[in-house]
Amino acid sequence: MDKKLLAFSAALLVAAGCGRSPVGADTGGEAPPAEEPPVTAPPTTGGPGQKPPTTGTPTDLGSLKTEVATAYQAVKTLKADYDNHQSKGSEKYFAKVAMTFAKPRKLRLDIRSSSDALLSGAIVVWTGGSTLKGRKDIGFLPIKQEHKLTDKPSLRGWYYNQTDYDAMVSALLTNLPTAKLLGTSRIGSATVTLVEFKSSLPGAATERIGIDSVKKLPVYREFREAGSTTPIFTTTYTNLQLNAPVAGNAFDI
Repeated sequence: MDKKLLAFSAALLVAAGCGRSPVGADTGGEAPPAEEPPVTAPPTTGGPGQKPPTTGTPTDLGSLKTEVATAYQAVKTLKADYDNHQSKGSEKYFAKVAMTFAKPRKLRLDIRSSSDALLSGAIVVWTGGSTLKGRKDIGFLPIKQEHKLTDKPSLRGWYYNQTDYDAMVSALLTNLPTAKLLGTSRIGSATVTLVEFKSSLPGAATERIGIDSVKKLPVYREFREAGSTTPIFTTTYTNLQLNAPVAGNAFDI
């Protein structure tokens, strides 16, 4: 078998959190795309189209929880693009992904680009159970794998059921009433309300979530270690399509 196929067989689905492989892992001799930064800055730190947060923004967090819960209840399917960035010590990871989500908790991730070049072009499917499925076509040859969810943690040791979109919404709704309001910021063309609360995931002290002020749905998630101002894990969602049609075979790979 070609060396690239062997390397891919070892690398595919190496990350369950959002799909990852540490920089420096075997990538079949291909360097990761150089144009991508390893860690994204939080939306409050500036950049094109971004504004500093307006602290003290008057928001009733109890009412916001109701609005988010109502908006999410109306979601049956969700398509979006997301950027995921992770770091742990000297290890870095990023991926640009096209996500297809359907209730009850079906997830398809088309990995457009990644710091692990062999994951670029791969597809990962999780349907809420204990296994993950992955596929990448090498020429005309499809390479498929299936793994236990717990066998493939993210760089931080977290799993899909802790980091997928549904998990983000659940964490937000659980913690919103007692969260700290950070103000408003911009993510792409969306104005978001930023809140912060204590993280329940191992290795993270705080969690921040940005809620789209129009859609009333979360579009940004960030984790930080105690005493740190640098995120260790971020996911930014853009181009949300609510209740868009999803092909019947979208989760069959």
